[in-house]
Amino acid sequence: MKLDKKGFSFMEMLIALTISGIVLVSLSLLVSQSVRSYRVNTIKSKCQTNLDNAFSLIEDEILNACIIQIFMSEDKVSLSTYDKSNISIGAVCYFDSNELRLIYDGDESYISGNITECSFKINKDCIILTSNLDGSYAVENLIDNIMIDVTLCIEIDGYSRSLTKTFVTRNACNELSIGQINKDGTISYINLGQGINISSDLIDIYINE
Repeated sequence: MKLDKKGFSFMEMLIALTISGIVLVSLSLLVSQSVRSYRVNTIKSKCQTNLDNAFSLIEDEILNACIIQIFMSEDKVSLSTYDKSNISIGAVCYFDSNELRLIYDGDESYISGNITECSFKINKDCIILTSNLDGSYAVENLIDNIMIDVTLCIEIDGYSRSLTKTFVTRNACNELSIGQINKDGTISYINLGQGINISSDLIDIYINE
C-alpha cells in the first residue's frame, strides 16, 4: 500500500493564510472597539457621577435656604445660602481653576473638578418685572419659594456633559440678592425686593429667560 505524501499546495497555503489574516484582523478590530467602548462608557459614567454628586449637594443648599446670595463674574461664580436665623448653610463656589468647592465655616471642601461651566440663575417664573423708560427693570413681585436654575458642564478626556436642573426653596425665602462689581472692584449685593430697580445687564446675567 502506498502512502500519500502529497503536502499542501502553494494555493492552499495562500488561501489558509488569507483566511487566518482576515480572522486575526477581525478579532483585533473587535477587541479594539470593545476597549474603546468601555473607555467611553467609563468616562461618561464618571461625568454623570460627578454631576449627580454636585447637584445633590447644591440641591440641599437651596432647599434649606431662607436667604440666598448669588454672584457671577468671568472668574468666579458663587451661591451663598443662610437659614432663617441668618446662619450660613454654606457657599458653593466655582473658580476659573475648573473646580467646584463648598465653603462652610471658613473651611473649603472639594466637590468636583473638570467643571467648564457653572451658573446659578433665578427662574423667570418666580419673579415679575416691569420695564422702565430708562431701560432698567423694576421688581413687581417675587414669590416666596424661590426657584434657582443651576447649570453645570463637565468635560473629561474630550467628552463633555451639560445639565440644567431647577431647585425650589422648601421654606419661604426672606431675601434674594444678586451681586455686582463696583468701580473700585468691591462687590455689593442688591436685595430683590418689590420696587427695586435692576439694570438690563444684571437681568441678562442673573435671570434665566
